[in-house]
Amino acid sequence: GGGRPFPLLHMERTDGIRAQMGSGEWFDAAAPELEVDRNRARAIMRRFNVEADLSEEERRELLGGLLGSFGEDAVLSVGAQVDYGYRIFMGAGCFFNFNCTFLDGAAITFGRDVWVGPNCTFCTPLHPLLGRERAMRKDDEGARHLWERNLPITVGDDVWIAANVTVNPGVTIGDGAVIGASSCIT
Repeated sequence: GGGRPFPLLHMERTDGIRAQMGSGEWFDAAAPELEVDRNRARAIMRRFNVEADLSEEERRELLGGLLGSFGEDAVLSVGAQVDYGYRIFMGAGCFFNFNCTFLDGAAITFGRDVWVGPNCTFCTPLHPLLGRERAMRKDDEGARHLWERNLPITVGDDVWIAANVTVNPGVTIGDGAVIGASSCIT
């Protein structure tokens, strides 16, 4: 009822490693299923960012098939990067300037009319703080394993986030907030 057409049911129906990834608990980020998802997202974003002859409608179709939601009149400028895409929810009237990065192991939710400057990063992953726990591991079969957990980021309505801002895991930014350039939000 708040004008946010986010498909939360889709998120609730996720199972397996994808559900574990968004749960806030530790999981293996090197799981093969997630590598498939990351490769798909990279391919779509490469096309979005590189193919200059794409129409606005074609760009919206690409994003609509990748992102959890892409609101009416929302704009995502070229240079954007995502980990998975399907956990990014952009409300109506949002504008994201050049080179924004979304590490979306957990949900990254933007309300209505959010403006984001160039070179901003929204980062949900956390890794172990101890080096020996953080290191990439290989099992006896040679498969890689990497521990990670993710905390969601929520941005309210009518927010302005200036250039070069980093928003860290678990952050909520309230309605009407203004975040100054080069800020690190924890």
